[in-house]
Order: sequence, then structure tokens, then C-alpha cells
Amino acid sequence: MAAAALLGVVLAIAVVGWFGFAQVFSALVTIGWGGFALFVLYSLACFPITGAAWWSLAAGEPLRRLVTFTFGRLLRESASDILPFASIGGVAVGARGVVLQGVAPERAYGSLAADLMTEIVAQVAFLGLGLNLLSAHLARGAEARAFQLCFLAAIALALLTIASLVWAQRRGVRLLDRLARRFAPAASAQVQGVNEVLADLYRRPWRLVAGVTLHLGGWVSSALGSWIVLRLMGVQISVPAVIAIESLLSAIKSAAFVVPNAVGVQEAAYALIGQVFGLTGEMGVALSLLRRAKDLALGAPTLLVWQTLEGRRLIQAKIV
Repeated sequence: MAAAALLGVVLAIAVVGWFGFAQVFSALVTIGWGGFALFVLYSLACFPITGAAWWSLAAGEPLRRLVTFTFGRLLRESASDILPFASIGGVAVGARGVVLQGVAPERAYGSLAADLMTEIVAQVAFLGLGLNLLSAHLARGAEARAFQLCFLAAIALALLTIASLVWAQRRGVRLLDRLARRFAPAASAQVQGVNEVLADLYRRPWRLVAGVTLHLGGWVSSALGSWIVLRLMGVQISVPAVIAIESLLSAIKSAAFVVPNAVGVQEAAYALIGQVFGLTGEMGVALSLLRRAKDLALGAPTLLVWQTLEGRRLIQAKIV
């Protein structure tokens, strides 16, 4: 993990150097502090969408818990973006943040397992949308037909992913339940609780559909944030083009999961994919760096709140 992070930093510096430090810095300053503040506020306003996706899978939680699950999602992203974790580390921290605010562990982890599944399905659908937009952008010919085939393949993959993940979750939780009963009886009740939460979800498939739909809305909303930034930087680019760029980038970042926060990979991807849609390399790199600055602006306060909650729990435990 450390080696991957180091290689990522080297790649990021190399990409910025390739397009010119002065050119990238010039592209960065065009947005101004006001534009950057708008970007941060817009990104913060998008989190209730993915928070609602998680909340919708926690059957029985009241509407007021939407704030709790939104914070959990924000905490998950903050830990993944700032702390030296792979994405799975951020997932664990996000779940911890929800439990600290009073959600039962079995419900938090059970709904989280389903939330991860619906997010993967939504990401595949988002990739399919991006490939279709890319094929429409290209001139008619062999390239367009190839990308249209990729779009159909992505849809088929989404359907296969749904079936595979449902099967894997059911088998995995049952196996974990049997292992817990045998080797860790104290944890058996909690594992059984997770299993019951998942079983209840599969009896109400509309919740899974709602989760996928909300996550897809979250992906599109995030892409619109990039479009806003580019327009503030003076770049004339269409919304479909930005959605295509962001969808392909999401797939690349997922493939590079071993690199913490895809350092270097994200910069290179923005620079290369953006040029297909007329975005200059330095503008692509500047957009990537602005997204990282936004992640830091949102993530640092969120992690401080999490640590405050942890400290309060420890103090209460000592008092008791």
C-alpha cells in the first residue's frame, strides 16, 4: 500500500510537470476563491443523495436518521480521501460513524453491505451511460459501433452483477454465521442480525431499486460539479461530455483501488480522457487538483467531528 501511494505521488508530479507547473497553476487560479467555495458547497449538498441511498436500505430507521446516514457517507468519503487507507478502510470508518450516533450495529452493517452492492450496480450503469455518450461524441463509424457494443456489454454486466452480488451476499453471510456460531459465539447474534437485515431487504426489492437509483443520481450529480468547475474556469464543455469523462474516470479509479485515493492515476486519467472532448491537459489536471482540494476542505472537518464523537464515547464509558 505504501509503495503504491509513493508511485502515485511520483506519477502525479510527473503529470503536472509534463503539462507545465505554470500552466496548471494558471488554470487553477482562474476559478478564484468564490468559485472554489461554490464547488465545495455544491459537493456538500450532493451528499444527502448518497446518504438517502444508504438510509433507504436501513429498513425501520426514521426519517430523522437521514442526517445520520448522510454523515456516515460523508465520513466514509473523507476517510478514503484523506487517511492513508484503501477504499475498504473508509467504508469501515463510515459504518463506525453511523453506529456512534445510535444505529444498531447489525442494522448499520447489514444496510451497508446492501448499499455497497447497489453502489456497484449504479456505477456499472453510470459507466454504460458514459460509454454511450462517448460513442455519440465520436464520428459515426467503427469506433462508434465499438463503443455501442461496450454500452450493451455494460448493461449485461450490470444485470449479471446484481445476480452475482445477491448470491454472494446470501452465501457469504450464511457462511459467516456458521463460522461465528462455531468459533466466536459472542459475535453470532450480531452476524445473525446482519443476516436478518439483508433477508428483509430481499423481501422488499423496491428498496434495492431505490438504492441503485439514488446512487446513480449521486454519480451524475458529482459529474455536474465538475461541469460547474470547468465553466467557472472558462471552459466551454457540454454536460454529456463531462458525464462521459467522469464515468470513465470512476471505472479507472475502481480498477486502481490499491492506490490510496488513486493519487496520480486520477490526474493522468483526467488529462488523457479530457482531451477526447477537447479539454486541454492542463485543465484536466487542474480539475483533478481542485477536486482533491475540495475533498480536503470537506474531509478535514468531518474527521474532526468523528474524533469528537469517539472521544465523547470514551469519556462516557469511563464515567459509567
